[in-house]
Amino acid sequence: MSADKVIQVEAQEDFIEKLAVASPAQALVELIWNGLDAEATKVSIEVDHSDWGLHSIRVRDNGHGIPPQEAEELFMHLGGSWKRNENKSKNGKRRLHGEEGKGRFRALALGRVATWLVTAPDERTQLVRYSITVIKDRAKEFKVTSALPVNGDAKAGVEVTISEPYKQWRLENPTILQELNEIYAIYMMEYPGVHISLVGTNLDPAKQIECRKTFALPSIPNGNQRPFPAEIEIVEWKTETERTLYLCSEDKFPLHRFTPGIHAPGFNFSAYLRSPYVSQLHEQGVLEVGLLDSRLNDAVETAKAKLREHFRTRTKEKLKNLVEEWKNDKIYPYQEEPKSPIQEVERKVFDLVAVNVAMNLPDFQEQDQRNKKFQLRILRQAIERSPEELQIILDEVLGLPQQKQEELAKLLKQTTLSQIISASNLVADRLNFLHGLETMLFDKELKETFKERSQLHRILAVNTWVFGEEFALTVAGGRY
Repeated sequence: MSADKVIQVEAQEDFIEKLAVASPAQALVELIWNGLDAEATKVSIEVDHSDWGLHSIRVRDNGHGIPPQEAEELFMHLGGSWKRNENKSKNGKRRLHGEEGKGRFRALALGRVATWLVTAPDERTQLVRYSITVIKDRAKEFKVTSALPVNGDAKAGVEVTISEPYKQWRLENPTILQELNEIYAIYMMEYPGVHISLVGTNLDPAKQIECRKTFALPSIPNGNQRPFPAEIEIVEWKTETERTLYLCSEDKFPLHRFTPGIHAPGFNFSAYLRSPYVSQLHEQGVLEVGLLDSRLNDAVETAKAKLREHFRTRTKEKLKNLVEEWKNDKIYPYQEEPKSPIQEVERKVFDLVAVNVAMNLPDFQEQDQRNKKFQLRILRQAIERSPEELQIILDEVLGLPQQKQEELAKLLKQTTLSQIISASNLVADRLNFLHGLETMLFDKELKETFKERSQLHRILAVNTWVFGEEFALTVAGGRY
């Protein structure tokens, strides 16, 4: 490539526009895959700031880059990527993810301008450097500069710089890091030499995983031909995350995601349904509406059933392990074994409720032993003496939205639950008083007999807070 030139992409404008719309995580995922398919061992996402905020986003990899003689062919055809007919990367080291060359347009979901600075060997195996730039306003045009030799210290790789960002993206957000951990979990465990970092934080899915299990599923019918095998891998995370079911190719690459919609209290998980049939639907471009396909829908429902079965088993395991831990720490509120069937049932009820409380309430496990022992004893008394009140309390506390749970946890760090309850009672009493006062003042029958000085004044004399909190301690004086 001896001079600068412009490559025209062979695709419809509206199709490219759709590719340039994605969440920050989705856009980064495609750029990371490009580096991994180029056999990179290190991919890093970095940000540059100016006095006005976020200036640019950079995705660097140390892969083998794009030889300049191949750049035109690769960027000209959308859907004609060399990867489509290959199962392995160029040097045969890894399985390939990308197939259609769409990933490069995802960069435009983050900013108006995207530039690829490429360092790669040319036809004579000499290391050269050139750049490829695309602007959102003219997304069908890629400007390619001439390739120039670089010095001996340079190494192959690609650096994608996305400038003129549409928003002040906060890529260090923990939810983005967790989403990347989920997507690359299987890949990074299969290729332990791969390192990916997000704004200085390394992805380390192995450390975030609490439990990982794989189950075979019934094969997916394929007419008169050999049925498609299917399996589901369940990964439980130590950190809080959105529960997600990924539809994956047989090579374990996540291609589509959605919420599984199953009940598994106390567990944070991702599930990966893998099958060649998923790959087939992806190649046909219908995977995003794949649940309308009866065969895939049946496989998904079977996977959900397996998820429910798995978490029923895991709940029993957690129940047993946590109760044993409490017993060993001598904070379990029962000292003796149950002596009757009624006591045995009562004990099982307590264990189930206590474990669910421990798994759902913030920081319960981080409390000191004395506090945990006290709370478990109170819980036992509530179950034995007033199960109806316990049900109300648990429904209200465990049913709180995440934001409200965090607010409650913040309050409990500043004051005691007893003081919160006292303050709430005071507010409730005052609201009841105001409601009653309103009835006495405006009810047609009561207002005829309700007297101002002998009755209303006497009521207000002991409730002067009505006029403002600064009057709450006022004492009545004089005669009525």
